[in-house]
This record gives sequence, structure tokens and C-alpha cells, in this order.
Amino acid sequence: MPVKYAPPVTPIMVTKTNTCNGNGAQTDNIFKLIGTVKIVELYGICTRFGNSTDFADVSFALYDGSSTVEITDANAPTDASGLGVGGGIYCNGASASVAVSYITSDACTVTDVGNVDRIVNQKPGTNTYIQLLFNGNADTDLDLKLYCSYEPRSDASSLTAV
Repeated sequence: MPVKYAPPVTPIMVTKTNTCNGNGAQTDNIFKLIGTVKIVELYGICTRFGNSTDFADVSFALYDGSSTVEITDANAPTDASGLGVGGGIYCNGASASVAVSYITSDACTVTDVGNVDRIVNQKPGTNTYIQLLFNGNADTDLDLKLYCSYEPRSDASSLTAV
């Protein structure tokens, strides 16, 4: 039996601008998941800076309305305080035991984000979201343009900004 060639899948990019402000722990739905997708990249770039003196405990998670599954380690979150325009946060590594990487905009840096690939699956019949989690204070005020590059695992699978 001949082997069929499967052409490479071109990832789809979805983006959302999210204002990060507020006092205390915050959880923002950023992308709605339908079906099953492979996350290739997940990151955010600071596009507007008001104040990021307190922008800590940054992580990504999957949420189905009743349960949360870590995409990056919520027990070892990243302190991105001081993030400025052009700086970014990156989903780092191939395991949910790895924290988000943080790059400032005021230094020359190299960050190895490793193999980010993660398969995420919607809970059937339930709105399921990729979330950005962080902790701020009353002065926290910045915008992140969030990017997620993904490959659908069926014709009905997708991510959309919310």
C-alpha cells in the first residue's frame, strides 16, 4: 500500500489586545476554543504602558467554566513587573510545569522558549477559553497584544479572540 504524503499544516494566528489593570488577582478570557487545536506559540507584547510596577503572577490556563487546567505553571508564575512597550511574555517550554518567560524592552536579551506545542481540547458542549492570569495593584495599567499560533486538529476546530 502506498504511503500518502501529508503536506505540512500552516499555523493560523489569532490576536487580541487585552488591557491589564485592576487591583489583585485577575483572570481574563483571551481566546475561545472550539474542538481540539495544537498551540504552536502563545505570547503577548506590551503595546501601551501606563504602569507595570506591579504586574506579577503571570500565567496562561485553559478554563471550561468549572475547572482550570494550567498551560504554564500557576505555582511558579512570572513576575513581569516593569514590563514596558516592546517587552513581552512568552509561553515557555513544552510542559505546564514551566513558567512564562519575560523579556524587558530596555535590554538586549535572548530567551529560549523551547518547544511550546500543546494540544488543548474543548470540554464538549461548554464554552472553553484560554486565559491570561495576573496580579496587579490599583496602578497597574498596560495593554498586551496577545498572539496565539495554532493548528486545528479537525475542520471544526478553531480559536477566536474574545
